[in-house]
Amino acid sequence: MAFFDRLQGEAPRYGWARDAHKARWNPAEVARRTSRQRDERRVCIIGGGASGIHMAWLLRRRGFRNVTVFERNDYVGGKVLTLEAGGVKHEMGACYTTPAYRQVRALLSEFGLYDRAPVAGRTIIRADGTEQTFGDWASEEFASQLQGIAGRLPSLGVGLFVLRDIWRYNRLHRSIFGRYDGTFPPRPSQRGLEQMQGTFLEYLERNKLQTLIPVMRLFQSAQGYGYIEQVPAYYGLLWNDPGTMKIVIEQLTGRGRQGGADLTKAGMQTLFTEMVARSSIDVRLYHEVVRIERDDPIQVRTRDRRSGAELVHDCDLLVVATNARQALDWLDSPTDDERALFGTQTTHQMTTSLQKGRQRNRHGIDSWLHHAVPGKDHHVTTQRLSRFYLDPEGYEAQPVEEPDYRVVFQYGAMPASREQISDRYARHYRGEDSGIAVDGEEVIDRRFWTYFPHWDDVGIQAGNPWKVLDLQGQNRTFWVGASACFESLRDIVNYNLLLMSEHFDE
Repeated sequence: MAFFDRLQGEAPRYGWARDAHKARWNPAEVARRTSRQRDERRVCIIGGGASGIHMAWLLRRRGFRNVTVFERNDYVGGKVLTLEAGGVKHEMGACYTTPAYRQVRALLSEFGLYDRAPVAGRTIIRADGTEQTFGDWASEEFASQLQGIAGRLPSLGVGLFVLRDIWRYNRLHRSIFGRYDGTFPPRPSQRGLEQMQGTFLEYLERNKLQTLIPVMRLFQSAQGYGYIEQVPAYYGLLWNDPGTMKIVIEQLTGRGRQGGADLTKAGMQTLFTEMVARSSIDVRLYHEVVRIERDDPIQVRTRDRRSGAELVHDCDLLVVATNARQALDWLDSPTDDERALFGTQTTHQMTTSLQKGRQRNRHGIDSWLHHAVPGKDHHVTTQRLSRFYLDPEGYEAQPVEEPDYRVVFQYGAMPASREQISDRYARHYRGEDSGIAVDGEEVIDRRFWTYFPHWDDVGIQAGNPWKVLDLQGQNRTFWVGASACFESLRDIVNYNLLLMSEHFDE
């Protein structure tokens, strides 16, 4: 038992992390805070995605009475979008929670929406079209990373090597960041920055953690958070923190206490529509921002996409909850720091298609992990049959000749036109590069998401993520969402709570 406890990351703290914010704080306590005092300051929030709506909800709980959200689309939630087809809800963007999503699950519970559908089991389709269970695939991949006789050990022996390396990975993680609450790590020292120099793959190889490459390719690259061969090591360490790796250990050892990933039966977007409804948040849909002048008061100029009318809105505080690089074009006078930070970010692209069609072999989730590598940009990496998890009885009763509805994910780090992406999708489902064809295939809906804003390794070594934290509140402006922290619902919720703790709850 003590051996497994150590594997789960209970080693003593050691490391080089230094303050950029309070390392030890209580996100759950911050999430519960409310105030009966009225705050009449006018707040303009640019972007009605998950980060903007969550921030508006938090401010309303703290007594802010004049909070307005401007959203260019006709719905709230942004990349949290739930569509219905065939009598089943389909998540087109952020959808899964795991035990690492503590604050997201707490929000779902608070709103009475946490009716979970566990997501277990994944089929891996290899380059030659053959199928394997994820467990068999992982065992082979783990073994392939071991040298000499170790690579010929039975699966139990290989598994012990993997568990050892997760333990080592966690210790190395804490040597850089120390222990911290929330998901945004404290600023590391210069030595800590140097420890994570280079790509995530280089970091794993440099520290002799090659056995973890299969896990990281699934967790990092297949989810659209950068190819491990290219993405800075910082983003791999940020996303795959010791809490996440603890869940991996629990799954590998069969000791999981909180379950793995799950879908929310009500639909994840419902969380944000309920926030708006129950807190009476003033959301202006179809309002496209054209100019922001940070005088006194701040003026936000928008264009109503339906009527074409231009409107001016006065506010005392500004929250940018959309792509920060794009927002620089709206600001009348972005500061040198704002330009230096957000002007150097790059983005990737995630394409999500809701598909209708008949596939000979029906699985809950299929993954083509050999597509989650450089050179395979915008190929299909994963598809999910929603009914398999949300309506298992209906899935079992459905005649095989009836078409299924699937959500299909394509990821690319390099730019591509929508026509090129659509063509790769079509080739995939004709069986030309996947080994699986779908009869009567039809695209019901497709979304091209600008995804994963991030800095290169030069920006990480310069400390840009923590410089953004230092920037918060300057010029009465706050920057939230993926541009400020990370492209994950878990991270944007925790980052909002961190800002509440640092700037609004003193």
